[in-house]
Amino acid sequence: MSEEQLKAFWEAAENDASLREKIKSSTQLKAVWLHDGDVDTQKEADAVVEIAKEAGFTITVEEALESF
Repeated sequence: MSEEQLKAFWEAAENDASLREKIKSSTQLKAVWLHDGDVDTQKEADAVVEIAKEAGFTITVEEALESF
């Protein structure tokens, strides 16, 4: 179920400008979103989980890590 939530979160981010801005404004997620540069995957996963939670999605850190 949570994997579906992760997919739905990324789809929502592509279609929702305010959610996309939260992701882009996160220093930790900028490189992931833009597919550019080195990233600290644990910090990005934590940021994804937090932003997803605020947006009403339930995902785990492990699933977020797998999505990178």
